[in-house]
Amino acid sequence: MGKGLKINLILILAVLTLCFKAGAAAESPEAFYKGKTVIITVGSSPGGGYDTWARLVAKSLEKMLRATVIVKNIPEAGGVVALDDIYHTRGAGGLKIHLARDILPPLLQATNFPGTSARWDVNKLMWLARLSTDPAVFASSPKKFRNFAEVKKAKEFLCGVDAAMSVSGTRTAIAFEALGLTNAKMVAGYPGGTERRLAVIQGELGGTSGSYDSLEKYFASGDLVPLWVVSKERLKENPQIPTVYDLGVKQEARKWLDWELEVEQTGRTLVAPPDTPQDRVKFLRETLAKMVRDQDFLRNVAKYKYSVQYLSGEKLQDIFKKVMAITEKEKEELIYILKVKYMK
Repeated sequence: MGKGLKINLILILAVLTLCFKAGAAAESPEAFYKGKTVIITVGSSPGGGYDTWARLVAKSLEKMLRATVIVKNIPEAGGVVALDDIYHTRGAGGLKIHLARDILPPLLQATNFPGTSARWDVNKLMWLARLSTDPAVFASSPKKFRNFAEVKKAKEFLCGVDAAMSVSGTRTAIAFEALGLTNAKMVAGYPGGTERRLAVIQGELGGTSGSYDSLEKYFASGDLVPLWVVSKERLKENPQIPTVYDLGVKQEARKWLDWELEVEQTGRTLVAPPDTPQDRVKFLRETLAKMVRDQDFLRNVAKYKYSVQYLSGEKLQDIFKKVMAITEKEKEELIYILKVKYMK
């Protein structure tokens, strides 16, 4: 083969490669998702509130994307493994998203979580939409504790958490600190809210926490009683439950309670890996904004007595930028409260 012919063939191959890439780049997000398989990861066990929300989203997205959407549970380490997985996923191109657990993303970065702080930046994640948010309610079995006064007088108050560095662990440690509960300890190792609730009902634990939506039926049945709600305002659904502020918050611990509430407004949030193409991020945000107004989706949500409090991905990005502004000294203080002070 002559030298000139070789050069021509190389040029032709180069042009074809460029054309192929250009064609792929020009593919619309709608066309990209059609017929594909999308994975939604969730950092808790099947049957809990986050898992239920993920499956509600999967059902609607299948119709809207014209794709197969499956839910994958990764409950290890209280959701840390699932979140770390989505952060370090590369090349998924928008075919993998995660239902994040409100306080967990900034928590990993703020507390120098082993193996994550040096390589973690929550602002690099592609925040898509908040589905809902509701304040955490602490609960007990009426056979153990019927109110906060009984908790405070008790010799010991054992509260179940998924892990120290988890949503349940963080809200529990900060509540103990804010309320000055020196008799309280956290028991870690539960895969999710379902297992923690069962442990309380069976008398293994003194308390647990969760969203009001996920606990309401247990309050109605009498299996559990509410102790307090982590909020500045009482719940409209049940105004008899005192807020954590009603019970008397230690002034020196108030800043962490305020910080937690700021972060928890991000709620149940869908997020994509950092390298997700921008046109697909935009498309997913727009699709989710339509989904939360879709009547079929809202009917399915209502079956579980859940409610939607949508927030856009753009607004979520702004919130995360704000809450990450804490000093190194504050980080050390937070780490001690979460990982040492209240662990059993």
